[in-house]
Amino acid sequence: MTTVSKSNTILYWISTGLIALLMIGSATLYIVKYDMVAENMKHLDYPTYLTSILPFTKISGAILLLFGSKFIPANIWKNLNEWVYSALFCNFVLAAIAHGQAGDGWINAGTIASIVILVSYYFSKKIGK
Repeated sequence: MTTVSKSNTILYWISTGLIALLMIGSATLYIVKYDMVAENMKHLDYPTYLTSILPFTKISGAILLLFGSKFIPANIWKNLNEWVYSALFCNFVLAAIAHGQAGDGWINAGTIASIVILVSYYFSKKIGK
């Protein structure tokens, strides 16, 4: 039996919690400030209909990261977890690139979230999530 390091578990939950908080906060902004977010989508050269779709995907991703292993059978969760991390990472990288290309700077929320999701993924493997 392997022992999971307490520091690995703490780092996993901190990074995963930050990602979930970012996703839920972002989704809330998309809903509450729809027009502002739609204008920002235009600024980034993304279609504005994404403003209606992304809140659902962001909330789903946050819920799955936080609670997926509790409600989904382990054999299914193992593969689904990889897809969740992959989808969120792609979302963050595309956001970072879009903001960088739009002149908002290359160090932005997408860049930071890309790093944090990699930390969460790394520690999820370390603790066997």
